[in-house]
Amino acid sequence: MWAALSKDYKTLKTRAAALVGVTWVLFQVYTALFGELSSIPQRTIHLGFAFTFLFLTRPLIIKGTGRLQWLNCVIDGAFLAGGVITTVYLAVNDVKVAAHLGQNIPHEFWFGVILTIVVMEGTRRVVGWSLPIVTLFFLAYALYGQYLPGNFGHRPYSLDRIVGQFYLSTEGVFGVAISVSAGFLFMFLVFATFLRETGGGEFFTRVATALFGRAAGGPAKIAVIASGFFGSISGSAVSNVVGTGSFTIPLMKKVGYRPQFAGAVEAVASTGGVIMPPVMGATAFIMAEILQVPYSTVIRVAIIPALLYYMSLFMMVHFEARRVGLRGLTRKELPDLKETIRTLGHLAVPLVVLVLLIIWMPNSPSLAGALGTIFLVVVSMLRKTTRMSLDRIFYTIVDSARAALDVALTCGCVGIVIGVVMLTGLGTKLAALVMTISGGSLIVITLLTALASIILGMGLPITPAYLILVITVAPVLEQLGFLPLAIHMFMLYFGAISFITPPVALAAYAGAGVAGANSFSTGFTAFRLGLAGYLVPFAFIFNPSLITMGTPGDVILSIITASAGVITLASGSIGYALGQLNPLQRLLMIVSAPLMIVPGFTTDMIGFAIAGTVVLTQWLLLKRNKGGTEEIKEGKVSI
Repeated sequence: MWAALSKDYKTLKTRAAALVGVTWVLFQVYTALFGELSSIPQRTIHLGFAFTFLFLTRPLIIKGTGRLQWLNCVIDGAFLAGGVITTVYLAVNDVKVAAHLGQNIPHEFWFGVILTIVVMEGTRRVVGWSLPIVTLFFLAYALYGQYLPGNFGHRPYSLDRIVGQFYLSTEGVFGVAISVSAGFLFMFLVFATFLRETGGGEFFTRVATALFGRAAGGPAKIAVIASGFFGSISGSAVSNVVGTGSFTIPLMKKVGYRPQFAGAVEAVASTGGVIMPPVMGATAFIMAEILQVPYSTVIRVAIIPALLYYMSLFMMVHFEARRVGLRGLTRKELPDLKETIRTLGHLAVPLVVLVLLIIWMPNSPSLAGALGTIFLVVVSMLRKTTRMSLDRIFYTIVDSARAALDVALTCGCVGIVIGVVMLTGLGTKLAALVMTISGGSLIVITLLTALASIILGMGLPITPAYLILVITVAPVLEQLGFLPLAIHMFMLYFGAISFITPPVALAAYAGAGVAGANSFSTGFTAFRLGLAGYLVPFAFIFNPSLITMGTPGDVILSIITASAGVITLASGSIGYALGQLNPLQRLLMIVSAPLMIVPGFTTDMIGFAIAGTVVLTQWLLLKRNKGGTEEIKEGKVSI
């Protein structure tokens, strides 16, 4: 009997979840097209849908039958009811709540406690324990920070005051983070889901394969290009590694790349998606909202550093292929470029249209996302290979809701962290501590800030990592007069780069799993391949010309010197230029690279001189005699 009832319950729950998911997406599309509700109702309804969909699709007890499943039903039902009741109450009574804000209303206090518990449990189900643990740490600080000595102590706050901060104010769960998720971010996740389902990911991969597959080490270059494009849309380094890596990593291994190198290449390429325009994993939308700048401005400042990051990785896989003597794919293994464009090329048009809509309507990104998605569905109908049936559209809508879960819940949970920081002034206290430790040195301060960013970013999804960094670490740099856009890009880079930084290199470990390689070896290889990601942020924060904040001449000169620098860095890291480099030559190339990446005429000239001497020495010996070729390949030539 229990088994039969359990089966009926699962069927009913699946159908209910699909209906909730579709309703959620339709609500978001409607408000995007015809105007959002006022702030609190829009955000609370959004989170209420997220709770409902979450607890219908991700049970507490995944395995089990009979009575265990009914216990699961009771627990999940309690969480679902708690999430819906607390959000609906605010949606209906937002004006009344605002009128008596600050007063002690018992049922609102308990609603706030319930919502806090539900948000943290929901976040645990979608991203694991890391973010809830961080949130608990901040909660403990709000409750007991009054007992800390020195500047880190704060005045005592009642439990009513703390819970009210999270539940009733716009500096808590329903603050800026959830406002972005409830607004335009949702629509871009819908667009990304439809683009994937219609074959957009396959299109980018096949074009990259056709263009670069025959080059030396072609599959690795395919991974760099395809993962960069798809990672920009998906926003998740780990899921991108698993998705595109399932195709690219076996290809890399097939042509001779070591498993740990193949896994590392995919990890670094996938991690870079969050810094690559036009979508930048949707984190850029949050940046634009916080800084109150047009999204097109964020795209503009992000493009050059992102290209430098991928140029470095592309050259590393090229030098590695030359060093080891790897081949590309055969002509038979390549997809037909003309056929790919004929059958799937129309899917690139909606992406271009989306970017144009964002630029044309900078103050209505949610409308741009909705129109872009509708246009994508219409365009997909032009070819039989991409045409979507009604059933497929229905299930893609449900998948869109599933994709939005992670962002909605993590944004809600980060709202608790933001609430603690705003309530206690923790950001200012951290800024003062860093200033004291550094002694006012700009280099030391930026190094400490980068280190703090990597540590805070470890184990967290990129979006909450960026948000936590912005409210805790960014004030340090703001006090020193750095440009706000440069600071936020700096935070984004180091929050993202934590995914390939040992010991918690989650993207690299995912790549190791797909490649069948040692995790730690893959992690340290990814760290080496991603070196440009650690240097470029220092370049643009000290000289914003790399993010187009300067005269045209300064911008062009910075691009040239930084490009030379990342290529030199790739050469030194792999140990190959025109031929294999000996240890001294590698050291000289690695030393010269940051001199060129960080703008400055004197350092640029020194860097060019050092790297040029190494390359010129190899070239002259190649020209002088035939034996020079073998000597260079074996790394026996000295300068």
